[in-house]
Amino acid sequence: MDVKAINEAKTALQKAVDTGKNEEVIDIIVQLKKGVKPTEALLRDTRIGVAVGKLRTHKSDAVARAAKELVGVWRNVVKPAEAKPSPSAAATPSGKSATPSGKSATPSAPMSKTNSQATTGASPSMVRNVETDGVASKVMCRDDRTRNQCIKLMYDGLAFDQSAPSEIILKCAMKIDEEMYNLVGKEVNKTYRDRMRGLLLNLKDKKNPALREAVLNGSIKADRLVNMKPDELASEEKKHEAQKIKEHNLFLAQSATNTGAVTDLFQCGKCKERKVSYYQMQTRSADEPMTTFCTCTVCGNRWKFS
Repeated sequence: MDVKAINEAKTALQKAVDTGKNEEVIDIIVQLKKGVKPTEALLRDTRIGVAVGKLRTHKSDAVARAAKELVGVWRNVVKPAEAKPSPSAAATPSGKSATPSGKSATPSAPMSKTNSQATTGASPSMVRNVETDGVASKVMCRDDRTRNQCIKLMYDGLAFDQSAPSEIILKCAMKIDEEMYNLVGKEVNKTYRDRMRGLLLNLKDKKNPALREAVLNGSIKADRLVNMKPDELASEEKKHEAQKIKEHNLFLAQSATNTGAVTDLFQCGKCKERKVSYYQMQTRSADEPMTTFCTCTVCGNRWKFS
């Protein structure tokens, strides 16, 4: 699939998600798995990885499982190849390296675990932080202790389930600190601490991997991240919950005096009468149907549908 086809598939995927067509969503994911030959540049330019990554927390287990599988495949393809031991260093059954003469050679010192992780990134199943990645000393780069601590926390939040190289994660964490510091007037004040704390809560959310990936792959730049509102930073699950609460509050806030039009088209499910007042409101995106709020004028029962 070329860039155009991938973008068309991304649009179709979003439409299928918005309309709740889970089977169609899975079919598109399967097509992407078969047709896309992933490269870091391709995934960054099309942002298809971000679109699929969001579905890993989908309420449908089948959709979430398919999305996780595809993201895992792409991640394994594009992540830097780990260094392979040379044939001459292959171990013999006795556990020692063999030389061409057949004599045992002194084994070379094993590569430091932290150094290896710092270069290539740890396994996504491993909980990562500045200590496990061996970059604790590099984090202490600011003159202010609070800023250094915030960079450390940003690193931990970005890294804990990601496989990106530690250099990229550290660069992102430092850039976030720099942008936030500039945004609040170049002072380490209460606003700086509170906003960094809010960012950390969203970055560390286990159900919000799409945000971490978007920051690390550059889809969301640090200057935009520090200006994003809490509802923009939230995971898809929390956004869905917030939308449900918003609709519920709109429903409860219906004015008793503003009863709307009365019709006999609807039947009350409680008293079975057909004296129902109703009004409609656009509570979701513009391409979604309007929500109809109904109130029975006989018994006061309320309900809604869209």
